[in-house]
Amino acid sequence: MSLLNVEAILRIGACGCFIGHGWIAAFKLEFSGWKKFLFSAGFSEAEAHVLMPIIGWMDVLLALATLIRPVELFSAWMTAWAFSTALVCVGIKIIRRVLAELPRRPPRHRRDACSMAW
Repeated sequence: MSLLNVEAILRIGACGCFIGHGWIAAFKLEFSGWKKFLFSAGFSEAEAHVLMPIIGWMDVLLALATLIRPVELFSAWMTAWAFSTALVCVGIKIIRRVLAELPRRPPRHRRDACSMAW
């Protein structure tokens, strides 16, 4: 498989990923699931309703640009955006799990925290 074929496969994959997710965001098809992430970033519900379609259409435009003629800056942005959104999703789940476990844990963690304070 040549390097040109690998690049084409990666471009098509990135395009499909960003068009799919961008379409969902542009038309707010899963808004209830994503609004909590926007709220945690400090946006109100009205701002989230405006911001979500902007993010979605930007994803679609970047996907098409990458498919037609890739630009390194666009690719870097897409990589950072995909990584950060994945990190937010995983981070929220981890924080939620830790907070749910705190009341059920033995008081040892409180003792340790107190001993660290002294």
